Amino acid sequence: ELDDETLKEWLTDVCNNVFSSAFHSLSKDAMTYEHTKIFCSEGILKNI
Repeated sequence: ELDDETLKEWLTDVCNNVFSSAFHSLSKDAMTYEHTKIFCSEGILKNI
């Protein structure tokens, strides 16, 4: 069973990894802003 602090750390890591990847692609013009939002939503949902 996960305690609140462990869960918070895990969710933070998931979000940071997804956002980092997404904004790296956005900054390289590999994705549009709309695609970036979708990528972030899907990436977070897939990992929780």
